Amino acid sequence: MTMDKIKLKWVWIGLSSIFVTAIILYWGWFYVSFNGLPWKKYVIANELKEHVEQKYNIETTIEERYYTFKKPSYGVRLSEKGKNETFTFTADKVGDELLDSYLQHVWASQINEDMQPIVEKHMTNVHKHTAHPSSHIEYNYTGVIPLYKDVNEQLQYHILLKKVDEEVTLTQLFHVIDEMKKKDIRNVHLYVGSQTLPPKASFKTLDIPGNELDNIKTKEDILKYR
Repeated sequence: MTMDKIKLKWVWIGLSSIFVTAIILYWGWFYVSFNGLPWKKYVIANELKEHVEQKYNIETTIEERYYTFKKPSYGVRLSEKGKNETFTFTADKVGDELLDSYLQHVWASQINEDMQPIVEKHMTNVHKHTAHPSSHIEYNYTGVIPLYKDVNEQLQYHILLKKVDEEVTLTQLFHVIDEMKKKDIRNVHLYVGSQTLPPKASFKTLDIPGNELDNIKTKEDILKYR
């Protein structure tokens, strides 16, 4: 092999090494951009877990660690020891700010406890129904978690119907609203929708703020909120 061929061989080896290194670096950058740094997921998850436990004086278990590339932020899904196994909530670190949804899930759990028996008692055509934690609410923590009824916010409760029989739906929903008023549930915003709608349905959805419940005197009044 001549000297020129040896030099050419080493040039190709060098270029190949640079190309492979560039690909590895690119895919490494791509992976980190969408999935975050694995070690950082664990460090921040532990930081968030400790923060939440001290903030609310609770014990938690880490269910999932994650990275959100859109924000970007690292986060963790936690369950509270001693609570129902379905009770989980999230905590995120966005920049230097630590955010969590514990209170919103506590309130959603309280709402479900009050609302689910009411809906199941009066409504016969429900596909599913549940409270939805409102992510925009930030409670100024003072050491005591208030009941959801004492929160000056409209909290969400969704009812999805299998189909709409307008007369039956309005009658049954009116009974639900009447019982809500009797139990002083006035900060739960009702959202009612359906999987299927009759061709001439007078409403597709109903959006009823809790602070409007006292204005509903008859079942026809519900149609104001379609």
